[in-house]
Amino acid sequence: MQKIFRALALMLVVTLALLPFVGCGGDDDDDDAGGVAVLKDTSPATGGKIAANGALIINFDNGKNIDAAGVTVNGTAAVLAGNQATWNATGLTPGGTTLAVAWTNTDGTAGAASVAVTVEAEDNTAPTVKDGTVKNGAKDVDPGPINEAGKLEVTFSEAVVKGEVSLGVDGGDALGTQAEWAGDKVTLSLNAGVALANETTYVILIKGVKDAAGNAMAEAKISFTTKGKE
Repeated sequence: MQKIFRALALMLVVTLALLPFVGCGGDDDDDDAGGVAVLKDTSPATGGKIAANGALIINFDNGKNIDAAGVTVNGTAAVLAGNQATWNATGLTPGGTTLAVAWTNTDGTAGAASVAVTVEAEDNTAPTVKDGTVKNGAKDVDPGPINEAGKLEVTFSEAVVKGEVSLGVDGGDALGTQAEWAGDKVTLSLNAGVALANETTYVILIKGVKDAAGNAMAEAKISFTTKGKE
């Protein structure tokens, strides 16, 4: 019996030693195959308007799947950062036109899309804060709905390139938030465990915001005070 147990133990040791090598080849093949990036949307979208000195914002599902050659629009390079590419308009004249977006995937395949837009005269007007969940100077703001939604939104007068935004107690520390920029809006989501208190003045600070033409918005502050407990 001892000989049988020793033989079984030896077989078990050999099997465990070989396990790390089983199936490794398949994983390597997957890594070498590369991936495909899918264009999700653009700003402006097809049918939209772009200033002659504006920019086309291109959003992909996974920018890591785009080859080092990058993204081009009408044959000129766009700047890729993460999942977003930005093309500064060049060679556009007022009127209807189609922008040809092209990229190479890391698996070697080519990606392409067309965006039909109307080109307008150069834009020299900076964006401004237009609206939002709260207005500057607002009093007696009920924090309940904001805490329930877990977010605040700020809308601009036009689509913007993301800048910096923060939410904090007036004269105090910033609260934990996550910002999501999309078109003419930024959404500030409260981190888990973060909530607005009653009878407190808060400030949303926005800076570094530009429109697609590069016109910079002046630093903006949205101050509001929450109402007392009922």
